[in-house]
Amino acid sequence: MNRFFLMSAMAMAIALSACKGANEKRGDEHLSEGRFRNAINMYLEAKKKGKVSDEFYDNFTLALVRAAEVEAKKDPFSSLLPGYLDKAAQNVSSVKNVEVLKEYARVMANVGKVQVSQEGTDYGTVLNAFAFIDSAQSVSKAAGSEAEIKAIRLEAEKGYVRPRGLAVNLLWLSTGHAPTLMK
Repeated sequence: MNRFFLMSAMAMAIALSACKGANEKRGDEHLSEGRFRNAINMYLEAKKKGKVSDEFYDNFTLALVRAAEVEAKKDPFSSLLPGYLDKAAQNVSSVKNVEVLKEYARVMANVGKVQVSQEGTDYGTVLNAFAFIDSAQSVSKAAGSEAEIKAIRLEAEKGYVRPRGLAVNLLWLSTGHAPTLMK
């Protein structure tokens, strides 16, 4: 009986490992080599063909998140960032690895923090950046990394409010006129 169970378990393991198609395997190779755009393209092809493994969404999401992180370091306002992060968000419900969710939340929150902290950022971008952080907080609750994301949000708030608050106070002191507050 034990031998039958052991043989069945081995057969199941072999069958599950063989579920990856060629495109998904190539995507995994690109991901492990740090070629995130290539990995994304391979995962998209694998998804089109419909044959994906149980770890597909973990790896696909990880490639998207890491591509966003690399892009944000080059340009925190890159037009590619929303695409990477939005696609990753679509996959979140299918991600099984909690560490992938934690990395997604951390990267998304950090992108928001960096965007908020840039001098001269327009109000719409600031709102979008805080939306990234808020989304990261939602994911972090499920992943158990809420404290880290709360700390990132606090840093973003301090980075946004203090310099601008100081500028308003200096303007007030220099002109003698109190700033007009909107209700």
